[in-house]
Amino acid sequence: MLILMAKKENTPLKYRQCHQLLVDVFQHPFSSTTERYKRLKFYYKLGDKCRRRLIFDKCIQPRKVVTKEGCITLYDLTQKGRLVLRDLGYDAENKSEGIVHKFWKNKVAEDYRAKGYDVEVEAYINGRPDIIARKDGKSIAVEIETGKSDFMHNIQRAIDAGFDEVVCVATNERVERKMRKEV
Repeated sequence: MLILMAKKENTPLKYRQCHQLLVDVFQHPFSSTTERYKRLKFYYKLGDKCRRRLIFDKCIQPRKVVTKEGCITLYDLTQKGRLVLRDLGYDAENKSEGIVHKFWKNKVAEDYRAKGYDVEVEAYINGRPDIIARKDGKSIAVEIETGKSDFMHNIQRAIDAGFDEVVCVATNERVERKMRKEV
């Protein structure tokens, strides 16, 4: 079991390799599986064995994200995965934000920056819009919606805070249908 084998000096090689993959998931949350294996110099069979072990041991959970470019599998760190990382000396705080939400927040912030906006990610203004984008005296609150929050409340909170515009980004078609139905 990984959690019992977290001390670096006494850890068998097969667990050290799994730990390397776990650390990579922590340090590079938006990388594809292929990018991870390449960075760690893992051949596919070894990388896949470690990935399956981390999933089996409930250290990570795979999450599919569909983008314009295709599909990518990202990994949420579980409570157990964070414990193993802390045992390995990493500051893996407990955060309730999932990897899919974090991925889209990062992607949308990059898009606004590319359009010349000044961007704050999760700035605190009468609540917490995921993103605040400012340009030419106009302020936009952006909420990323994965279907797990009360998006109408979040939109109203941003309106009440005085933003010029509120944008709500659905992370998939199911969430978009739900939002259209409720608006």
